[in-house]
Amino acid sequence: MTSEVEPNRRKRSKTGGRKKGTPNKVTGDLRGMVLGALADAGGRAYLAKQAKKNPNAFMSLLGRCLPKDITNSDGSLSAAFRELILEESQGVAAERETPCTH
Repeated sequence: MTSEVEPNRRKRSKTGGRKKGTPNKVTGDLRGMVLGALADAGGRAYLAKQAKKNPNAFMSLLGRCLPKDITNSDGSLSAAFRELILEESQGVAAERETPCTH
């Protein structure tokens, strides 16, 4: 038996299943539950606390949330990613200027 496709066989078109781009219902439901739990826990403020308490876990979460492709076809950084980097760098600079109170 060979792994090659026989030359006389025609490829069949797809006839069933979800259409391309249709989101998985379970994934959408799970995402809704996670976002609801985040809102109940304090939303953005809770994430900021977790970033300081558990930086490894937070960075892992961040890595899953960021777009996989951050460059345009010409190799330059996408506008959304540039904005994210700029916002983060401004936030870090502001934290450095704030005197430590503890």
